[in-house]
Amino acid sequence: MERIKRFIHADSGVTAMEYAMILGLLAAAILAGIGLFYGNMATLFNAWATWFTSPSTKAPVGS
Repeated sequence: MERIKRFIHADSGVTAMEYAMILGLLAAAILAGIGLFYGNMATLFNAWATWFTSPSTKAPVGS
């Protein structure tokens, strides 16, 4: 029981929790950035693929 009380009142647990929260936010930001980048790249590649299969007078997006 004494070990549990010491664990609850220990200051090092707060620091570990703060690091875990920062790591979680950083991971969420990275995943959001990858999602946005992937969406933009998919749009660009789809435009080029459409242009290659049926060329028109207008150049595709990103050229």
